[in-house]
Amino acid sequence: MSADISLEKALLLFASKNDDEFAQGMNVLFRRYVNRTEIWDAFVKYVVDNPTSEIPAVLIYYLAHIPWHPDIVWNGDEPITNETRQYARQLLSRFEKAEVVKLLSFIDEERGIERGSMGQSVAAIVLSLPQANPILASIADDLSAPVFTRECAAFILAKRVRTEEKPSSENWRTQAQRILQLGRKLN
Repeated sequence: MSADISLEKALLLFASKNDDEFAQGMNVLFRRYVNRTEIWDAFVKYVVDNPTSEIPAVLIYYLAHIPWHPDIVWNGDEPITNETRQYARQLLSRFEKAEVVKLLSFIDEERGIERGSMGQSVAAIVLSLPQANPILASIADDLSAPVFTRECAAFILAKRVRTEEKPSSENWRTQAQRILQLGRKLN
């Protein structure tokens, strides 16, 4: 069935307002055409252009295949090439605060960012962003954001700062102070 769907047809299905057609198009694009730049353009554009309530969690999981994490299982027709990863990383690197807030909303309050959770996929994407630190700090400091969103931003920021290869003592001190201040605001 899906083996007969062309790239063009799958893109049309992905653009459909019908939920079943949309899901079929998204899955065919990812499973059969993962190394075509058009699918990454479409996936990233969908996240940017749509409210969180219209973004399926599986799309976030698909995006997490670009930065990858240890619990991703690949079962598509072909592996994702380095060229595709590089292209999609450039697209993801354009994410700003609004997109990161959308991503953070997919983290489940019960499971957080534990292994095998949607939060792990969200963290993988966010941690891959070159501008993640200032975006996460901005979200963590945003008193208008939901507390759980702020907590997630602070936690991922702490994780990023902790795993940076060579953080300067000034960078480390500044980030640690910011996280501590956030903790005081939340209590």
